[in-house]
Amino acid sequence: MGRRDRWKRRFSRRFWAVDGALAEGLTGAGGAALVTALDGLLCRPYGLGRHRPLPVITLLAPESTAVDSCPGIASPLPALADRMSRRPRIPMAYLRPPAAAPVSASADSPSDEPSTVAVPNFLTPEAVLRVTLRAAIARLAKSGLSFRHVEALDRLLCHVDGVPDARGREFRNPAEAVRHLPGDGWFAAVVDAAKQPGGWASLLAVVPYLHSWWADRSPQRRWLDNYAFPGLPERGLPHLAAALAPRRRFEDVAGLLVAAFLSDLRHAYRWRRLAYPVLLVDGDAHPALVDTIAQCRMTPTPTRRQGRDRIQQDPLLVVEFRRRRSTDPQPAHSSRAAHRPLVEVWPVGEVEAELRAWRRRWAAAQPAARPWRVFLEMSAGRAATCAGAGPLTVLQNLGLPRIRRPITSVALVLLLVTASAAKVVDNSFLGCGPWWPPTNPSTRRIGGYPGECVGLTSAATPFDRSETSGTEAETVPPPGRSTEDIEGDNRDLTDVLRKITANNDRILRHEERARRYVTVVYLSAINIAGNGDDRRSTVEELRGLLIKQDQSLNARPVRILFANTGDQATYAPYAADRIVAAKDAERIVAVVGLGISLQPALDARNRLTEAGIPVIGTLVSASAFVEGASGLYHQVGPTNTRIAEAVTYRLLVMANTPAVAGKQQSGQPPRKKDVLVVYRAEAADLYSRDLAEKVQAAIQTAAMDGDFKLEPHPQEYQDDQAAAAGEKACEADLVFFGGRNNQFPAFLKGMKNAGCGAKQVVAGDSIARSVLDNDLQDYKNHVVEYVSTGTMLARRAGCQDDSTRFSAQYRDLFRKMVDAAQACKRLNDGQAMLAYDALTLIVEQLPALTPEEWTGGFSLDWLPQAWHVTAVPGAQLDHWRRLLGDRLGDASLVGLSGRLEFRPGSAAMRDKEIVVISAHGAVPMKVAAFCGTVVNPPKRADRRQRPDTSLRPQPGTRWGCKEGPPPRL
Repeated sequence: MGRRDRWKRRFSRRFWAVDGALAEGLTGAGGAALVTALDGLLCRPYGLGRHRPLPVITLLAPESTAVDSCPGIASPLPALADRMSRRPRIPMAYLRPPAAAPVSASADSPSDEPSTVAVPNFLTPEAVLRVTLRAAIARLAKSGLSFRHVEALDRLLCHVDGVPDARGREFRNPAEAVRHLPGDGWFAAVVDAAKQPGGWASLLAVVPYLHSWWADRSPQRRWLDNYAFPGLPERGLPHLAAALAPRRRFEDVAGLLVAAFLSDLRHAYRWRRLAYPVLLVDGDAHPALVDTIAQCRMTPTPTRRQGRDRIQQDPLLVVEFRRRRSTDPQPAHSSRAAHRPLVEVWPVGEVEAELRAWRRRWAAAQPAARPWRVFLEMSAGRAATCAGAGPLTVLQNLGLPRIRRPITSVALVLLLVTASAAKVVDNSFLGCGPWWPPTNPSTRRIGGYPGECVGLTSAATPFDRSETSGTEAETVPPPGRSTEDIEGDNRDLTDVLRKITANNDRILRHEERARRYVTVVYLSAINIAGNGDDRRSTVEELRGLLIKQDQSLNARPVRILFANTGDQATYAPYAADRIVAAKDAERIVAVVGLGISLQPALDARNRLTEAGIPVIGTLVSASAFVEGASGLYHQVGPTNTRIAEAVTYRLLVMANTPAVAGKQQSGQPPRKKDVLVVYRAEAADLYSRDLAEKVQAAIQTAAMDGDFKLEPHPQEYQDDQAAAAGEKACEADLVFFGGRNNQFPAFLKGMKNAGCGAKQVVAGDSIARSVLDNDLQDYKNHVVEYVSTGTMLARRAGCQDDSTRFSAQYRDLFRKMVDAAQACKRLNDGQAMLAYDALTLIVEQLPALTPEEWTGGFSLDWLPQAWHVTAVPGAQLDHWRRLLGDRLGDASLVGLSGRLEFRPGSAAMRDKEIVVISAHGAVPMKVAAFCGTVVNPPKRADRRQRPDTSLRPQPGTRWGCKEGPPPRL
């Protein structure tokens, strides 16, 4: 080995650079085995909560003898102290007699301070013990250990003896002696400042009382209150101080000091340290210290908490070296471990076998009778003491102690980091929540990243894709739409979501609003990641909710949450389950929306009503939603039955026009007009087939009443066959389209390709977006009439002269997003007004909530942003939800979409206002017919003006319908 390699090894952990004079006590037989055994005891076992029992090892040496020129057996502790001091993570204290030579730090030692403490031999046994413990504590404290119990007990003994403590303090009573803690200079400064006159004197005067109150309940005071001497009838600090009178027994004081010392060690080793502390006692530095430690391990002592005394295991390895005494066990004569008695002396070379036998005896014995002493004999002889360089080389090659690596701590850190990373991934990528802090979101992502977020959320973040609008999923527009239209829809949705979230924050940060608010969930297809046409409907519904929320912010604060059902309402049941799970924690009193009439939306409605949550549908119209519905479900939009009545009435009127009726021969009955009823053949679509059936039923009803003008012919189509259905429409006299909005342009294209000419088409309320978005510019020959509700055209008002408060606030809130022309188109579909009416029903019918009714509230004012939180019992919320469901059925209000009044025992509106709008190319839209009643909404000019609640029934030929626009109100 070269000089450079030897130099590297000399300063590495694998090489112990010890000289021969210092290691003389370990060069004998069994020295290397002793060092290896101590290394195994020092290292803490891996695993949380695991500990190793540590014995009291006594190394015995016979009287000093000489063999030739070799001296007797020297102490092995100086070499052990030097070896352990090179590992800073091993707490170690070395107690030596005053006659012994000090162990100096060698040139290779990492520390320049001595690692030994000399104990004088001219003091009393109690004084020697106290000085010894002070010296050991001073050395162990350098490794980060604290000894509060011993320091409190030392001050108590000074008070009992009537002498000042080490810092020159005198105490008036035992409680004051125990109350003073190390490093309380700040407390003395505060007391002195409190005595000075000034504005802060009254405040500072409270600090000493707080300090005394805390100190009287400190673990040190509780431990001393629970300690009792053998034979002491009562416990408590006054009785303990009386027992520590000047004429006290040394055995009692020694047991108390050692018990406090070991209790501090147990408290310090609650945390995961890498190595056990070591106490090395050389010679007769204190003959009773080691015996007291062994005896205290078999004596019940108080725990840090109040409770019964029990025998406790302490993390301290004690190694002493001394000459043999007459009271020590005799050397063993059998090398078989099974024949060994409980305590006997064995050669140091068999230390490994003796420790294994001791562990078996320790585990088999009762706690009060467990053996803690292990006696080993250091042998003398020429081969041991005059071995020369061979044994020293063996010791040097042992290296420094191998303490355990912080694998558990590193594993915990890695586990926490991994869990946090997994939670972040679950929050942001899978749970659609924020990156930080890690919460438990009620949303999850489907379809990959950026994907679509479904479920329940209180923030706009899961649906905010303004930064990802350039991804591939956002740049493929559907037929008839451009990329600019898609990006505009994204901006509109993000804008209204953020405004609702801002209102929610204002409610929670206001103390009075936070006590009285209720939560309403908007359940629909918030489809920002896809390209469905329902995103426009979502935007308009959210705008209607925002306007009502803004109007009732002070009178009846409403917090709005968002529940996305996914495209085509695929995950509506999942979103409903999340709402049910959070109904009490979020104060949910009702759900509005439901999107379009699909089977998953109906399943979600059923789960919500079964959980006792009222639901108000806005755009759904299928009969399955109102037939057999519980008393907790209502809807503000018209049903398919009501739409079919308006459609049939309009078809009957068209049948009498010359373009359809043609020339009639005299004497012959009028020919029935063929009506092609087109609907979508999709099992999950509850709207299209049901509307077609209701139209056919209404035609049959008209035939029974004497109108034999129409003959329905149903025609179904698949999603990709809408054009083929349009080609067949040329053969019929009249056409009714009951399909979806995204298939309507293809249906008209089929009619155009087949050369149908100027044929009139009547459609349901689902095609409003195609008309308002000018998707019919290429089909100017066709007159399209569709059903609508809540539109401004029902009041014969234009976009600029509409004086309702709602329309004016709509233009004010969204002037940056839509201009006047766009606002006119958006308001003419009536979707925002339906959502506004739905929330109006909830706000007006919910009973007044006073702060006294919301019990159990508390305020967290110390947070950076004051969030006033009020806990509401779940039973009380159930009561409000049931009461709201009952009152909704008895509602009678005036809304923007007509009279808000339900039929007795039904979820449908009574005589819902419906208009039939005619659109013909570039010709302005007009109202071709209206059904139901027309009422006056409130004006903006006088906000205090109550709406006109007088019903104005309009005469009609059938179903309350009449041609032309309604009269001007």
